[in-house]
Amino acid sequence: MTGVLLYKGGKQMTDLISRGMSKKNQDSIDNTAAVLKSKYKLKCNGTDSVDSLQSALDDLKNIGYNKIVFPPSPSFYLTKSLTIPEGLTLDLNGASITVINSISESPIKIAGSNTKIKNLKLIHENRNYNAKSGVEGIEFKGSKNVDNLFFYNIKVEGFENGINIYPRDGYAANNIKFFNCETNYAEMAGLNVANVSNVIVQNHNAFYNALDGFKTTKNAIGVRVYGGSFSNNVNPVDTYADGIDLYAGASDCIIHGAVCESNGGVGIHTMNGELHDSTYQTPALSPVKHVVIDGCISKNNTVSGFDAVTKLTVSATSPYVSKVIFKGCIAYGNQHGINLLGRNIILSDCILSQNKKHGVLATKTTLVEINNCKVLNNSTEAAGTYAGICLDGCTYVKVNSGTIDGADSDTLQNQDGSALTKYHKYGIEVKNTETSDYIEVNNPTILNFTDTRGVYVNNFAVAGNDSKKIVVKIGDVGTNPLNNQIGSLGSELYRNGRKYLKKTGLNSVEWDLELRTKEGSTNLTADGTATTFTIPHGLGVSPTRYNLIPKTANAAGNHYVATSATNLIIYFLTAPSAGTLTFQWEASV
Repeated sequence: MTGVLLYKGGKQMTDLISRGMSKKNQDSIDNTAAVLKSKYKLKCNGTDSVDSLQSALDDLKNIGYNKIVFPPSPSFYLTKSLTIPEGLTLDLNGASITVINSISESPIKIAGSNTKIKNLKLIHENRNYNAKSGVEGIEFKGSKNVDNLFFYNIKVEGFENGINIYPRDGYAANNIKFFNCETNYAEMAGLNVANVSNVIVQNHNAFYNALDGFKTTKNAIGVRVYGGSFSNNVNPVDTYADGIDLYAGASDCIIHGAVCESNGGVGIHTMNGELHDSTYQTPALSPVKHVVIDGCISKNNTVSGFDAVTKLTVSATSPYVSKVIFKGCIAYGNQHGINLLGRNIILSDCILSQNKKHGVLATKTTLVEINNCKVLNNSTEAAGTYAGICLDGCTYVKVNSGTIDGADSDTLQNQDGSALTKYHKYGIEVKNTETSDYIEVNNPTILNFTDTRGVYVNNFAVAGNDSKKIVVKIGDVGTNPLNNQIGSLGSELYRNGRKYLKKTGLNSVEWDLELRTKEGSTNLTADGTATTFTIPHGLGVSPTRYNLIPKTANAAGNHYVATSATNLIIYFLTAPSAGTLTFQWEASV
């Protein structure tokens, strides 16, 4: 019999006959924690040699065992690399493995596919950020395809990269999962992956790394990050380091619920265009990217909370960042809340508050929607200097609803507004109008900016800008002067509850009050003696234009009309004959 499955007590086990060993031997080696000490003479107290540990792992794998469990909380010192055999599940049961300085290569290597590592604390002794020693914590850099690598409850500290999964170019790693791991104090990235697909990073922490907390170096497809914290990553030399960096064209990625705080660069950065390897510098291999950043918090980072930018000049080999969605994200205390340079980007239901400069900065960006976002009291670095949203040389941008409030919300609690600090210079600023076109502002609430313009089109009077389509629809501008509110033909805004329309080109500052019109047909009763009659018009103010047309013979007598805030008042010189007076009327203001 070969390959038959036997069952006992509900537990499935491989047929022992096919392995040429007795059930007694199987049971004794199932308890690998004891076997490591009894058969292989490992003390697991920091005195075992790497060779003896490697020999035990290799031998157990060779005799057919795919899972090895260590005694509780063992300790080891590595003076050279330990290779985890292919297909092995290794539960280190809380082991502490310390790597001393003399080692010159990655201390833990993965031989191949279907490998799982659990419950390990791996520490590089006397770490030095400036050493750049090339020693990775856990790595796979093989010249072959690899599938199914799993990491559970791993804590790695103080290597060049904490964990680095990076097959050689032309190969790929698929189905790579990290659960409840930590990668801290690396000289470069805490966690780095490249040439990978189908990657899950769940509840991962990455702190105090000198490059990035989590980085995709190139050709990363289908990365999913759920939760976790990627914070305090700061390079001691140039400070720049990101919490999460989807670098060099990561595509089809989702980042959900991550917290990125106090990093030296950006909280979450996604870009393509910096594809250094010529293998990926073709339009076919550098397609538009698809990234969703959902429900993340990015705060107090040195640069932006979130970036979707192309850093190099856009070309066939360095395309725009494209198809990125930010949904329900929060950014505060950063230089900018969200910084954009790309195309096909959507911001929805985000809160961008108390950032040093702009809440949203979009530069040379096209096909952008900013939907229902709250852009609140940014420009904290210099109150009254930066707009809440800045559109610099952009085209096809829509700002739909939402709130742009440049005030310090705490002082609003005083109710009288006496201590109100206003931060935004404008609610929205459109710059570089020579290259700006098709900007639509659709009824956001814009409050408490220091200038008199809620929406300002910078240099709008430049020759040739008259044909630009910059349509502004905003709510009540209060007492702010209309000639400071900029928009092209079709723009509309409200002041003191009245609607104004832009009926000329962008270069004009003239706004026309939209007529509010009431109309109707009213029957009045004449008794042959009354000379004064009233028709309620419902405008609430005295109309500036009105017209009455008599529809019955007795209503056509000599009369004149006056107005009040409530009525059209008809005065007859001679009382009309008794009967019904009918007027068709219209009143406007």
